[in-house]
Amino acid sequence: MYMADLSDQEKSMIWALMEKSEVLRHTRGRFRAIVSDELDKLDIDPGRREIIFEFARQRADNSAALVSDTVELATVEDARRALKDCAARLTSKPWRAAVRDRWPAVIAHEIERLFDEIQGRQFATGGRVDPSVDSALLQLKDAFEVLIKFTTIVLMRGLMEKDRDHSDWARRQLFRRGLSLGHWTGMLRETVTRYNDDELYSAPLELLARASRRTLLAAADEFVTIRNNVIGHGTRSLNPKETAELVVGCLETGKVHNLRGDLIRVTPLTAVLDTMVSEKAYEALAMEAGAPPEFFPLVGAGAAERWLADERHASHDGIMMSTSLRLSDGRTLSLAPFVAARNCAQCGRRDVLLYDSLHDAARGGRFDLLDYARGHKSRLQGAEASDLSEALGDVVPQDAPELVGASTNFGRVLEALDKARVDRNYLSPTYLRDDLADFLRTHDHGVFWLQAPAHVGKTTFVQGLAEAEIGDAPIDPRFEITQGGKCVAYYCRKEYRTGLAGMINTLQDKLQVAYDPSQNLRNEQPQVRPVVETATPRAFLHWLLQWKEFAERYRLAPPGAPLLIAIDGLDEADPPPESTPLQVLPQPSELPKGVYLLLTSRPVGDADAPNFLLTHVETLYGRS
Repeated sequence: MYMADLSDQEKSMIWALMEKSEVLRHTRGRFRAIVSDELDKLDIDPGRREIIFEFARQRADNSAALVSDTVELATVEDARRALKDCAARLTSKPWRAAVRDRWPAVIAHEIERLFDEIQGRQFATGGRVDPSVDSALLQLKDAFEVLIKFTTIVLMRGLMEKDRDHSDWARRQLFRRGLSLGHWTGMLRETVTRYNDDELYSAPLELLARASRRTLLAAADEFVTIRNNVIGHGTRSLNPKETAELVVGCLETGKVHNLRGDLIRVTPLTAVLDTMVSEKAYEALAMEAGAPPEFFPLVGAGAAERWLADERHASHDGIMMSTSLRLSDGRTLSLAPFVAARNCAQCGRRDVLLYDSLHDAARGGRFDLLDYARGHKSRLQGAEASDLSEALGDVVPQDAPELVGASTNFGRVLEALDKARVDRNYLSPTYLRDDLADFLRTHDHGVFWLQAPAHVGKTTFVQGLAEAEIGDAPIDPRFEITQGGKCVAYYCRKEYRTGLAGMINTLQDKLQVAYDPSQNLRNEQPQVRPVVETATPRAFLHWLLQWKEFAERYRLAPPGAPLLIAIDGLDEADPPPESTPLQVLPQPSELPKGVYLLLTSRPVGDADAPNFLLTHVETLYGRS
């Protein structure tokens, strides 16, 4: 294939991208990155993609309007000046001193290091080296991430101290495999919704949750997008002035340009810190490590360096030390096992390490931990982090029965079996399968509402459809592995109500597992935020259709492969007017071709059935 074989449409696409890049004075390298990003979205043959990209490269080399990839000294000086000017404007802000002197050392250290990077690091003689835009960008990313993750952990630990239900929910969230920053942001959103003034939480944690709702949530969502779509596309290889503008935008001005040069409005980090300080988010939370009488204070930016140099560590070599927050109301909140002083697997020195993700749940687990003071990651086996391994062992599956103190009468045993995971020898009941199988065979889309009394196996039936480890035959030939149809399920449980956001985030995780996109496609997959924020049937269906089209576009599923979403136990969902899955239930005719919705519940009118089945579900689907 030669460039002469390119279609007019393909050439026009390249010319249009080039015209915009020339107007915005992009470098040739940035133009090539934009073209590559555009081609990644198209389902084209690799050989043809290479020819189109070569055509773009030649056009870029011949362009007099695109900026050279060679960095000029004047551009470097402009970038340094932009960082220094930003530092000068922020140095005297009241929130800066509050964070530096009174916030937990884990956060305060990262914010102060960010100031070091944008001002230029200081010599022992008092002078400063010129700042580096690359280092400043990396430190900005670390500062944002530690603020999100540490705040989430603190609020999660508060939930764990409240009661068994909240504790089980929090552990399940934290011990999901492969947590990304997007997952951490989703956990923060779910966590703050569980705090409200009517509950008996500690007042300092209420303040932290309220301050996080004000600006941190929005900023976290926006930064995840910036990190994935802008920083993640090679920003550090571009014009240093553009990188400096990105740092200043995320930190101070709230104005950021995406890969194509379009202006994006974001909530800057300084606005988050200013609000959280004014709301006294961390004012009443004093961080410390160890146990009495040898407490190590971990408050303020300087505490990290003092901690590393403390001679008392010599007598604690190899010993894990827990950390806690001493609250102004007299209580103490343990952060173990998610924030603890450990010996780093990379350098062997003791530091405060933050839990980041579960890598492998088998054989006691493998855990990723972050050492922000030294800037590297450790991956520990369960035997090396026994506290995390024990906490992983305490995770209660969402659909596990609670049998403590319960009667073992026949009905209770059936309920336990209904909720428990089934083994590989399970065959789902024919009397539940036949009607759904007929529906799938005779309809190319639609809603199937299965109403049945308690204890007939509805949840077990749904597990047989959706859980890959259960060796049940596919209910329809289109759901054979070779045909590419997917079925994922969400289980409503009154003991673990998580609202609409909990359902959407869970389905997002399960769709990701079902379609298994590669890492380089994760940024392109559909996002949950519009569904949660809009909370309409139209947004829900659009999101499902986006997943189906995403899978087909990138050949994760063949064209036309169906998608079945099961919502089990609808009668146990959060009742209106709370945030609830009921908000997004569509009319059957609204579902696009190839998309099915399976609902299960007790029958309308059942003695234990909630009234909203009649008012919110039967009005949509009748009694069928």
